[in-house]
Amino acid sequence: MKKVLCFGEVLIDFLPNEDDETSFKPIAGGAPANVAVAIAKLGGESYFVGGIGSDNFGLFLQKQLAAYQVKTDYLCSFENSNSALVLVSLDDKKERSFNFYRHDTADMRFSSDDFQEESFKRSDIFHYCSNTLTTAKLAQTTLTGLKLAKENGLLVSLDVNLRLTLWSEASVLSSRILECLPYTDIIKFSREELLYLSEQLSQSADELISYCLKTGPSLVVVTDGGNEISVYSREYHFVHQAPAITPVDTTAAGDAFVGGLLYQLAYRDLDIAAFQALLTQQTYVENIVEFATLCGAFTCTQKGAFPALPTLADIRD
Repeated sequence: MKKVLCFGEVLIDFLPNEDDETSFKPIAGGAPANVAVAIAKLGGESYFVGGIGSDNFGLFLQKQLAAYQVKTDYLCSFENSNSALVLVSLDDKKERSFNFYRHDTADMRFSSDDFQEESFKRSDIFHYCSNTLTTAKLAQTTLTGLKLAKENGLLVSLDVNLRLTLWSEASVLSSRILECLPYTDIIKFSREELLYLSEQLSQSADELISYCLKTGPSLVVVTDGGNEISVYSREYHFVHQAPAITPVDTTAAGDAFVGGLLYQLAYRDLDIAAFQALLTQQTYVENIVEFATLCGAFTCTQKGAFPALPTLADIRD
C-alpha cells in the first residue's frame, strides 16, 4: 500500500456542546490533519507534516495524531508558538461556519527549510489545501513542497477548502491556486468554491474545470453537500448521487471524502503512471468515488473531526 504525506495545519476546533451551545469543547482538527487521520482509520499509512505549537494544545494535537496511528516523524515543533484555534458554529441544517484565531501560530511559521526530503522519499502521495497559500511565505513554502513531491515522483492531491476569512488579500487567492495546478494531479472543489473562483477569474465553472484539466490535474472532483458529486477527467464526465442522510455535523465531511479517495488510490498501490491508466477506466473511478462518498456521508452522522471519521467496518456496515 502506498503512503500518504499530508501537509498543512493541525489545530483546535472548538465545537458547541449539545446541551449548551454557548459552551464549547476542544477537539483536534484541521483539514489536512483530518485527511491523514481518515486514511489511517481506514487502515492506510499516513504522515502529517506541518508546524505545531509548544503550548498545551500543541502537545494535545501531537498525541491525538499519534493515537489515530498517523506518523508524526516530520512534525516541526516551534518554541514559544501557540496552536491555531477555530470556533465552529452549526446552523439548523448542521452546516458549519468558522471563526479562526490564527495569527503567527505554529502552522504559519513552517517554512521551506522545515521540509525534510526524507519525508518525500518515504511517501507516494502528497496532499495539501489552500490554507497554506494564505500568505506569500506560506505560498512559497507550499510550492517548495510541491516541487519536492514532483521531483520524487509523488502523486499530488489538492482540496481547495477555501476559508475566506484567512485571506487578508482575497485578490491574490485565485492566482496562488492557479500557480499550484501544474504540480497537482487531483483537485477537489466544493460547488461553492468552484463558482467563487470562476467568478474571480471571469470564467464559467466549465471553463475553469477545462483549464484545470489542461494545466495539470487529470482528475477534477466537485462536491455539493448532499447533492450530486461531479467528476471530470480528460476523457469523460459523470455524476454520483450522495446517499440521503440526516446530518449531525458536517465539519469533516469533505476531509473524509478526500481521505477515502486517497485511501483507495493508496490501497490499489498506484504510482502516477498507474493512476493515469486507472483514469481510462471509468468504472474503477466510479467505484472509488462511491467509496469516498460513503466516507463523507458517514462522517456527517457523527460529531467532531477525528472521532467522526469512519473505519472500514463503518463503511461496510
